[in-house]
Amino acid sequence: VTGTPHGEESPSVRGGALGRALRRVAADRVLHREADTMGFYVCVTLFAAMASRDDFAAHRPRDLVVLIGLSTMGLALAHWMALTVATQLVPDALEHHRTGDVLVAHLLLPGIAAVTTSIVVLSVPNDFRLLAGRLTAAALLAVLIGVEVRRTRRSGRQAMGLAALAFAGAAGIAVLKRLVF
Repeated sequence: VTGTPHGEESPSVRGGALGRALRRVAADRVLHREADTMGFYVCVTLFAAMASRDDFAAHRPRDLVVLIGLSTMGLALAHWMALTVATQLVPDALEHHRTGDVLVAHLLLPGIAAVTTSIVVLSVPNDFRLLAGRLTAAALLAVLIGVEVRRTRRSGRQAMGLAALAFAGAAGIAVLKRLVF
């Protein structure tokens, strides 16, 4: 069954409350910008957190997953809570949005970053976990840049070029950190 007797999609077909919130985030420029901002912010923070550790020291997988989680989801939740309080004190464009939609916007890309980076970090030998984490953060940042450049109706070539430039710069720093420190 794909619809209700009145011709509307049933909640299960639409993805329920989360699906509706995701669609609102994708359709609303302010929420979309909030999601992108958190995505960029979390990738850079995750990269820095992975760079702050000694590449050649032993790292327990659990400790790395906690580091990844706090650098992504923890940061996103802290930002959402601060933003929620700030918009109550100094109203702006976000005051007209549902709190749950803003939360979804803030957790969407950090959640993807946390899961992706955790899988990658846990899949490689211990000696390369931090480098793999930094390269994953760099790749996620590059993909986000490429997607958003493409959404601005620039050519696929421009989007790929800017994404590749972002990845090359971040990957260069990631590798340099491993070689020098």
